[in-house]
Amino acid sequence: MVLAMLGALYPRAGLSLFLFYLILAGALLRPQPQR
Repeated sequence: MVLAMLGALYPRAGLSLFLFYLILAGALLRPQPQR
């Protein structure tokens, strides 16, 4: 995956991107509040 490649090229930046993707995925996968 691209994330794995970035992690291999930039260990420190890869960790930040990994956390960023976790937060982004959590926000997208989290069920939206029903109105």
